[in-house]
Amino acid sequence: MEMVHQKFEEAYQEYAEGILRHIYFRISNWPIAEDLTQETFFKAWRSMAEGKVAEISNFKAFFYKIANNLIIDYYRGKKKEVSLEEMEEEAENIAVVKAEQEHEVDLGIEKKKLEQYLSELKDEYKQVLVMRFINDMSIKEISQVTNKTRGNVRILIHRALQVLKKKYER
Repeated sequence: MEMVHQKFEEAYQEYAEGILRHIYFRISNWPIAEDLTQETFFKAWRSMAEGKVAEISNFKAFFYKIANNLIIDYYRGKKKEVSLEEMEEEAENIAVVKAEQEHEVDLGIEKKKLEQYLSELKDEYKQVLVMRFINDMSIKEISQVTNKTRGNVRILIHRALQVLKKKYER
């Protein structure tokens, strides 16, 4: 059990920030992204501790798979009503996150335009671009998380980049 604990702790240190960023880019709500990140690692720990999963060869794909399932569950259960207080809190959180991201990301095009372009993409395109270029996941890892073939993932990334390029050229 000690070995499992140590492996989990190392994997958490390595992937927690990326998982949080991935979830945030998918749902655009910082407090919920934090909650879903916490739940991702809780579910992973429980599965590992209870022996529900065999030896994990790729922790990154394992965590992202759980996170994606939680994102899907979130959207399925999402309520249509949002309070004014929640909107104000979210605006403050977004301002903080954007300030932090401006220091981390320099893509050569305006951040606002990039966010707009990403938000206009199909969810499937946005998902693979975030995984590939923001979370630095390999094609193989994206394939494992999305249950798509590597070839399909490459095609999705290519098509998503073509759509972004066309939007940028306008």
